[in-house]
Amino acid sequence: KPNRAHCTKSVQGCRVQGACMSEVVLIVGDDPVARRLVEAMVTRFGYRALTADGGDAALALLLGENPTAVDCVVLDLVMPDLDGLGEVSRHARIPVIADESCKTVADIPALVGRVDGINIKLAKCGGLRGALKMIAVARAHHLMVMVGCMIESSLANTAAAHLTPPVDIVALDGA
Repeated sequence: KPNRAHCTKSVQGCRVQGACMSEVVLIVGDDPVARRLVEAMVTRFGYRALTADGGDAALALLLGENPTAVDCVVLDLVMPDLDGLGEVSRHARIPVIADESCKTVADIPALVGRVDGINIKLAKCGGLRGALKMIAVARAHHLMVMVGCMIESSLANTAAAHLTPPVDIVALDGA
């Protein structure tokens, strides 16, 4: 059971609050209400929460003179001072796949250079034709392609399964 002793500490526009244990979650976002909600959830589960009110503060914390070690980052991907998606991709050691920021073929060009791949969901992209167009455009931009789902039925997942030969990752586990 996690240690429930609480501590609070401020560092360059960032605040640490929660259980004093080794698991540290950095919460980055410009919306103070969203940050507080995530912080409350993280501390409720026994983790230390470290918050930053924007990208610059988070980067200073992670990459500054005295970098802070964190185990996980919860990142608002759209902030005025940071391209969150681009920063995650630049520093991640594993592929970053765009999920909710890529729903149709029109979303792909803006993601080039910011992510390693896209996740296609039939229910959001306009069906099989939309998905095939997304695969072609993603491949033209040298992006990985994942086919996923939300809570589709087995029938809908069967349709999506027909897209699997040319893709890199398949996650059809909705129903």
